[in-house]
Amino acid sequence: MARKRRRLIPPPEAAEEVDHISHLPDAIIHYIFSFLPFKDVVKTSMLSKQWRFAWTSSPYIDLSLPSKGVVPSISRALSLCTATKIEKFHLDANVISTEIDGWLHFAAARKVEDFSLVFRQWHHFIPRLLWDSSWLVSLRVSKCLFPRNITVHWPSLKKLCLQDHCLKKDQIMKILSGCPVLESLKLRSMSIFACDLQIESTYLRELVIEAVCISSINISAPNLLSLRLWGELTVAGVRLNGVSSLVAAELNFKELDQLKFLVERQQVHLSDQLRILLKQLQDVMTITIGSGCLKVLSTWEVMGMSYLSSSWHNIIVYSTLSKSDLHGIAYLLRSSPLVERLVICIPDFKNVTFKNEDYLDLCDFYEKQYWPSQKEFYCVPNHLKRVEIAGFELDKEKSKLLLALVKFLLEKAVGLEKMILDAELRISYQGLPIDPRDLGDLHDVIQLQEGCRRASRSAEVIVNYHFNGLPHQL
Repeated sequence: MARKRRRLIPPPEAAEEVDHISHLPDAIIHYIFSFLPFKDVVKTSMLSKQWRFAWTSSPYIDLSLPSKGVVPSISRALSLCTATKIEKFHLDANVISTEIDGWLHFAAARKVEDFSLVFRQWHHFIPRLLWDSSWLVSLRVSKCLFPRNITVHWPSLKKLCLQDHCLKKDQIMKILSGCPVLESLKLRSMSIFACDLQIESTYLRELVIEAVCISSINISAPNLLSLRLWGELTVAGVRLNGVSSLVAAELNFKELDQLKFLVERQQVHLSDQLRILLKQLQDVMTITIGSGCLKVLSTWEVMGMSYLSSSWHNIIVYSTLSKSDLHGIAYLLRSSPLVERLVICIPDFKNVTFKNEDYLDLCDFYEKQYWPSQKEFYCVPNHLKRVEIAGFELDKEKSKLLLALVKFLLEKAVGLEKMILDAELRISYQGLPIDPRDLGDLHDVIQLQEGCRRASRSAEVIVNYHFNGLPHQL
């Protein structure tokens, strides 16, 4: 029987490789450019033929000037740019060069909407060409000198950030008067000494004042939604008039050296001013309390001061998680009968100096019995739905304080839906996957998650821990 010949079938032709990078639309390429420094944007010319000149038409330019050596190459690259419209122009310069003026003229000629000038030295006046810029929508200026007679015309400006400036009252008032539709104002690391700063705007939605030396500030903004006061601003100098639309507020004052005097019932005027400010913010939905202010609230709790009657639904509190902070958290809970969400953030650093041994009245209690010994909190069984604790490092003393609070909330919050604990594990120096010092605390956390009695049957306890830079979930 003759063998059947096997029919040889030629292999299919290899599929032609497709260069997806070369076929991206210009809009996508420019969108990618918006996330890159200008020097890296120029380097993309080596990726493919289509990308060879794509960078020249990019409407996004982010320049970093670490040294004068790169100035000529930046000037040459800008001379090749063909974009007739620039959407974003950011300059971060450590050095001063005469060619920078040319770059700014380049951006202004293309009616840039998002302009950022960050200088590391106090040598450059704000360019006169920016004084009258109808096209500006967002402007950030850092360490620029402002002439005394400056008059700006920014009819389209919606976002303004002034950082590291020394301005007189009339200068900043002139600047604000030239921004009729301003929606976001950020004053950072500024000094406006011995004056009353008045901010009046019907368009303003966001106001951020960080680490500003101002003797007093009067805020009148009927459509303001978000207010953040942070740093070395003197609480006694803040007056709120007509902020009925406010939704969120943050009080995070950095230096409260008068705390010791508060406990000793001296210089109580600072406490009174903070209380007035909190009363003015009672109707916001979200309140954020910094660790410095929390210490003051702790003194109120110990002194037996009357509680606030706020409408806060969300409380975010920064705590160093010391024994004294428990009083402040208790005061907040009693002052917030409608709170639904409690967030406790534990920062990496202590931004206030507050030694327990100096304030024995705030720390004279047994932490495990603190919460069970407290009178009923109206908000905990009736409204609290979500608790988040972020930035917690396993530590014997802090773990006891934290776990006691978590256990109390789980046992009392009938409507609790979710408890999230974000913990940081220490790296072991003994070749073990987990530092032995954390094993006991980690066991307590797991035991709390699995075996703690809960008032809410539907309450979910999630423990996220970070180990070797990677997040995990228990």
